[in-house]
Amino acid sequence: FSLIKYGLSNCDGGFGAGRGCTEGDYSSAAGRLTLSISYSEANDDAQAEAVVSKLSTLLTSGRLSDSTKDIIKNAYKEMLPDSDAALRMAQQLILTSPEFHSTNTVKM
Repeated sequence: FSLIKYGLSNCDGGFGAGRGCTEGDYSSAAGRLTLSISYSEANDDAQAEAVVSKLSTLLTSGRLSDSTKDIIKNAYKEMLPDSDAALRMAQQLILTSPEFHSTNTVKM
């Protein structure tokens, strides 16, 4: 999770050269992941749904199961009002999901 938390740096075994090891502080990182999502939703549920849906599309081609989405949405909402920390948490949880580690859906 080093790239998500610290950007391209050597923190937590990362393979970059930057040395700033404060989560969410990318000032000394050689690069970082970025994602622009509008947080204009009226409530936490709608915001969590929008973010998880967008990440699901980008990282799993929309394959996240409903139960996995619910887990990630709940974790996202627990991190609010810090939307940056909530986004990092959602990214990390998606990276650990089975849907992230598969390339297609099984059709029977």
